[in-house]
Amino acid sequence: MSHPSPLAAAQHRALALRAAGDLGAARQLLAEVVEFARPQFGEDHPEMLHTAHLLARLHREADDPLAARRVLEEAFAAGERRWEHSDPALLALAFELAEVAEELGNRHEARRNYTRVATAGPAALGEQHPAVRAARATSAGRPRPAAGGRARPRPMLAASRHCPVRPLSLATL
Repeated sequence: MSHPSPLAAAQHRALALRAAGDLGAARQLLAEVVEFARPQFGEDHPEMLHTAHLLARLHREADDPLAARRVLEEAFAAGERRWEHSDPALLALAFELAEVAEELGNRHEARRNYTRVATAGPAALGEQHPAVRAARATSAGRPRPAAGGRARPRPMLAASRHCPVRPLSLATL
C-alpha cells in the first residue's frame, strides 16, 4: 500500500483546517511546508509547485493577493527552469498569476500570463478547458464575466505528467 507524500498529506491537512474554518492555520501550515520541504524536494518538484499553488489559492481566499502573487511568481520562476511552459503545473500557475495580476490591476502581467495559457494550453489541456477558454477570451480583449466583485478562484488544473499526485480540487474549498 502506498502512502501519500508529505506534501500531499500537508495539502490534505490544510484543506481540512480550511474546512474547519481556520484559514489562517491552513495558510501557515502550507507556508511552512513549502519552506521546509524545499531542500528535500527541490523548488521545481511538481508536488512543490502544486503545494505553492494551493497556498496561493488560500492567500487569495483570505483577500491577500500580494502574498498570492509572491508565492506564484516564486513557484513559476522555479518551475520554468525545469519544465516547459506547456506543462500543466506551469499552466495552472500562469493562469492563477494572471488572475491575481488582474485583481491587482496589472494588466500587462495579466495579459502575458493569459497569453501563455491561451498559446500552450490547448495542446496540453484541450481546446475546451475552462482556463484555456477564459485565457483566450481575455487575451483577445473580451471582458471576463464579473464574479461579484472579487475574482472567484477557479479549480486547479490537472496534475503534471511528472507528478503522480493530482493537485487537490478547490471545489472542496
